[in-house]
Amino acid sequence: MTTQLLQTPSCSKAFERSMEWTKRVLFPFDFSRWITFAVSAWLMSFGQGGGTNFNFSGGGNSGGGGGNNLPGGHDLQEAAQWFDNHFGTILLVGAAVVLLIIGISALLTWLTSRAEFMFLDGVVTGEPKIAESWSSTKELGNSLFQFRFCRFLANFFVSLLAIASLAVPVLAGMRNSESIEAIFGRSLVTGIIIALIFVPIFMVVAVANMFIEDFVIAIMYRRKVRFVSAVRMFWPLFRSNLMTFAFYWLVRLLIAVGLALGILAISTAACCLTCGILALPVLSAIPILPFLFFKRAFPLFYIEQFSEEWEMFNRAPEPPMPVYGPASAGGYPPIPTY
Repeated sequence: MTTQLLQTPSCSKAFERSMEWTKRVLFPFDFSRWITFAVSAWLMSFGQGGGTNFNFSGGGNSGGGGGNNLPGGHDLQEAAQWFDNHFGTILLVGAAVVLLIIGISALLTWLTSRAEFMFLDGVVTGEPKIAESWSSTKELGNSLFQFRFCRFLANFFVSLLAIASLAVPVLAGMRNSESIEAIFGRSLVTGIIIALIFVPIFMVVAVANMFIEDFVIAIMYRRKVRFVSAVRMFWPLFRSNLMTFAFYWLVRLLIAVGLALGILAISTAACCLTCGILALPVLSAIPILPFLFFKRAFPLFYIEQFSEEWEMFNRAPEPPMPVYGPASAGGYPPIPTY
């Protein structure tokens, strides 16, 4: 493999090649192929999404007064006393809930990590093979699971820490029968401090996760290496092309917004036109499959443009001509000439 840089990668070329590859693999429409792709696509996204939202709300009664003179102040003190009296029980129940959440999240993270490589294998080869991909990418999926689960634990416990940081001033104010305005004000200040500390960190982590999902996972698959090794391979390329990848991030962000709007529109229309049938598990991935396929293919065609070392598609030799698939539509993506 040569390491000579061919030229600065072009997002427009990656876009065009991703569109062409999506059309070659998915069309003409064949239900058996689409449903096979849809299984891995649905499993890949199963349980993902959402986040932790901190909603700050407060209320008060009109009129003056504070401390014990405020209506409800005595009730707040009683609530705090009840919390103190049942702290052990609350702690046990909370620990059980936390363990349940961690257990379910571990299962979903493992499943989505394994399905990630199933879908990626289908995008690269143009042939959805669930059983073969599930078996051949086992080690890669387990390695990705280890990273994703550690990431989940970090996010989860940081979120718990933030919630606890908000709860402490509230409980202190309730014990002292402070006014609702005072409790809310202290909580608001605490929330602002937490936001100033963690929001920039989460933004950096979100950007890093995007590059991991787009490129590191692809390198794991193509080089058959574990997560840490793939990061070590990608880091020198990223570090020496910071501005190039910064531009890619902006384009990728615009594409993500466009895909999200397209997926929302198509999913809503498909659900309405089929009376909710296409909202069922697995079937829900069928109408949006071209969007998901294109989203996975775009970074592959982008990173290929750096040099032959980063070629993601094994273009030679080509497989026998199938009835459907990439070969019937003109073969694998042409070797890029930049």
